[in-house]
Amino acid sequence: MPGHVGYSVVPWKQRNGRATAALSLLLTVAAKEGLDRLVTLCNEDNDASRRVIEHNGGELFMRGPHPSDRPDQIKLYFWLTPGTAG
Repeated sequence: MPGHVGYSVVPWKQRNGRATAALSLLLTVAAKEGLDRLVTLCNEDNDASRRVIEHNGGELFMRGPHPSDRPDQIKLYFWLTPGTAG
């Protein structure tokens, strides 16, 4: 079943691990709900989001556009496995 999760951290609270912690908590909830794998994506040029995803165990599996965005906006697609976050 597809879903969507998004988050934003106000600039004066960024770079303190809040997004990494939020994604880790989401993975905990996903594991409790019985989900065994999630797909997450970020813009190719969004290094901060990529680090958050990778810190939580994200494994890059695809690079390309997404139908919900402009065709020239390249996304990075990652697998996440609930219960294995760093």
